[in-house]
Amino acid sequence: QQYFPSDRLPMLWHAIPAIKELQTAWETKCDAAHFVLYKQAVQRGLQKIGKYYNRFNEKPVYILVL
Repeated sequence: QQYFPSDRLPMLWHAIPAIKELQTAWETKCDAAHFVLYKQAVQRGLQKIGKYYNRFNEKPVYILVL
């Protein structure tokens, strides 16, 4: 919610950094011994994040600034 406070202004431009931050955090957790029990689930989540993150490359930049 802190990334997308739509009650005042549209904040879609926060999507790319938010997804990248989530991806980075999950990559760190995937390699940590503390989270070995969840490694498969985190890897599947990373695949899903990567799928949608890569779609940003297919969009014109003016769409992303909305």
